[in-house]
Amino acid sequence: MSVTNQSNLVDQSFWNNNYTRAVLQPPAEHNQVQPWYEKHIPGGPGSCLEIGCFPGQFLAAFGAMGYEINGVDLTPRTKSDMLPWLESLGYPIGEIYEGDFFKFDPGKQFDLVASFGFIEHFPDWDRVLQMHMDFVAPGGYLVISVPNFRGFVQKALHYMLDKENYDRHVISAMAPEKWRVQLEGDGFEILESGYFSAFSFWTEDDGQNLLQRGAAKVVRYMTPTLSRLLPKNQPAYAPYCGVVARRQG
Repeated sequence: MSVTNQSNLVDQSFWNNNYTRAVLQPPAEHNQVQPWYEKHIPGGPGSCLEIGCFPGQFLAAFGAMGYEINGVDLTPRTKSDMLPWLESLGYPIGEIYEGDFFKFDPGKQFDLVASFGFIEHFPDWDRVLQMHMDFVAPGGYLVISVPNFRGFVQKALHYMLDKENYDRHVISAMAPEKWRVQLEGDGFEILESGYFSAFSFWTEDDGQNLLQRGAAKVVRYMTPTLSRLLPKNQPAYAPYCGVVARRQG
């Protein structure tokens, strides 16, 4: 996820450094996001656009569904590494744009537009959401997912044990109920909206002291048990929130 818009909370150098060793591969079998959106999204043919597409795991998943894949990201490895990898998988590829999302102008709309962990880095997230919506063709689908640091359990854990990562996010943007209002006002039908999956917790492991690292390790150790015992899809501690919507017309 990379853009240069001045309202972005995260400097571009962070993404460049963070993605230096990123492994290019499809979503892991145990990932919790792909099954959530695939319940509502038909397969191709059609065109899809992922905003903030590096390292390409979800583009690969959309390609496997039969979509022509398009993406935009500012990370330097987007063209040099990700594009050849996607080509090696044999999926139809439209445009992979290595550049600023706010300067991206494909001159067309798409049957599916998606982003994962993108809009919550912007204080003006509603404007960023509107830009997503504008790329969706009539009858097309929009998928947006972000981490849930807003539920009181996840908020407390990330604030106490993962503060530098917490500060890179606009917590008020993690609100699918707000997205829903904006989407419905622009003619979208909401197919799913809310918080999803079993409890899980992760940290970025930067800027933590010894006590925080130890506490985070304990929480991670307890996570498999908690994920089995606690009800899924609860706003207080679900790890993700998101929306799947279809543009009417």
